[in-house]
Amino acid sequence: MKKFILLLALVAGSITLLYAWGAWGHQHINRSAVFALPDGMRPFFYNHIDYITEEAVGPDLRKYSINDRAEFPRHFINMKSYGPPGSLPRTMQEARARYADSFMSQAGMLPWYMQEMEDKLTKAFKAGRKSEILFLAADLGHYIGDAHMPLHTALNHNGQLTGQKGIHAFWESQLPEMFGEGYNLYTGEAKLLLMAYIEA
Repeated sequence: MKKFILLLALVAGSITLLYAWGAWGHQHINRSAVFALPDGMRPFFYNHIDYITEEAVGPDLRKYSINDRAEFPRHFINMKSYGPPGSLPRTMQEARARYADSFMSQAGMLPWYMQEMEDKLTKAFKAGRKSEILFLAADLGHYIGDAHMPLHTALNHNGQLTGQKGIHAFWESQLPEMFGEGYNLYTGEAKLLLMAYIEA
């Protein structure tokens, strides 16, 4: 029994090194986001802040603990694989029409998956499905956190092409865990941004 517990602790410890922003980073990003919400939304999420915080690592748990293969490309996008930024498809449907699933599994689909999550969250809000709202919001917070991790947009995401292998975990897990308590995570109130696409 002691050997099993030790093995479980070692596996859990090694998994946290694989998470984007690590468990510490994702949980603090989601928690801080609650305080940035507009007045009309903040009370609902504040009353469930523990859930939003703890469940911030849900997508990584699915990816690594149960080896959900569909989860892997949802966490990154290799921008160079898709060409110039202006040529990126606007939706998942457009991306799937242009690229093979096998290509997107290798190059990532993070921005389009975030759009899909946003659509699901909007529908859950309209239907008043509280449990679904919380689940989707926690997950969406995770993917938004991933989108703001610079190495999640690069082919050389782990320094493997430049002799810096391991830089990914160092940047997103080790540094925040070492110095995160001193970070100022206050961003002020969130502002609604309307996405406008301009045809080239």
